[in-house]
Amino acid sequence: MALILTRADVRNIVEKDVKEIIDIVEQGFLALYKGQACIPDRAAVPVDHHEGLCLVMPAYLSDIEALGMKMVTVYPNNPRKFGLPNVMAILVLVNAITGEPICVMDATYLTSIRTGAACAVATRHLALPDAQVLGVIGTGAQAAGIVRCITAVRQIDEIKVYSVDSLEQRTAFAREIREYADIPVALCESAEQAVRDSGLVAIATTSRRPVVSASWLCPGAHINAVGNHHPDSQEIDADTIVKSIVVCDSIDICMEEAGDIILPIKNGYVDPGHFRFELAQVVAGFGPVRERDDITLFKSVGVAIQDISVARYAYEQAVKLGVGIEVDLSCST
Repeated sequence: MALILTRADVRNIVEKDVKEIIDIVEQGFLALYKGQACIPDRAAVPVDHHEGLCLVMPAYLSDIEALGMKMVTVYPNNPRKFGLPNVMAILVLVNAITGEPICVMDATYLTSIRTGAACAVATRHLALPDAQVLGVIGTGAQAAGIVRCITAVRQIDEIKVYSVDSLEQRTAFAREIREYADIPVALCESAEQAVRDSGLVAIATTSRRPVVSASWLCPGAHINAVGNHHPDSQEIDADTIVKSIVVCDSIDICMEEAGDIILPIKNGYVDPGHFRFELAQVVAGFGPVRERDDITLFKSVGVAIQDISVARYAYEQAVKLGVGIEVDLSCST
């Protein structure tokens, strides 16, 4: 029997304890460092005719016997054209002992929360302890996941938000934050206003051109950047990359997919050796040593251990709580 979990099922489970989700993702990166995780190369399928991208992401974590695969689509025009999320996903979990499919779940919300959890892990380890103002560029699902997770691990006194989304969406974004975190949220008139004087910065856009300038960043700022998945586009300017100690979730994948990394190298701003650190190293205690005024930047394109570790937790909780619909996928009638 396989358990079917809807987006609402997954959301209701993981939002019960966001700190637990963050710890699970951190343990996933530690398992990766220890050699307890297998992440094959993910397949990227451009759907150029519709300006879309499909990614197929398998993973196996031997320490928790979590095996599965996520298929995620990135369609930047979805919100404007169809009223749909720009990122959607489905995930299949498999019994690692027998190979039997045990769960099929919507992974759209899971993708946003695991992205936020990875950013929270990076913030724990890289940001200055007294950084308490968060500037956010973007008001979509990925930005929402980042804010929810960072506010779960950090004392945040103020959140400043800017995006090109409608006033209705920006207002709804701010209202949701106030409801669960009770933190003042200011809607800014520009990206610069959101970034200046923010010790923490989150960037989650579909922009193909830089939305942040290095000149806006305050000394000691930490940046979480998750929005760019195109080799020929940037949401961060090259000067920010040059000025930052960069930590990737996967250097190899960033070198293949992230224009924020690829273009500064291609255009001669930095050489590949500038990118020396991965989050797995940081979690294991072998990350960069920062001075107070150093700028740190976590560049995430997403790795499957995040998805599979959180999905395993969601599945186990669903079984315990009696959530979801059981289906016999082997039934021939």
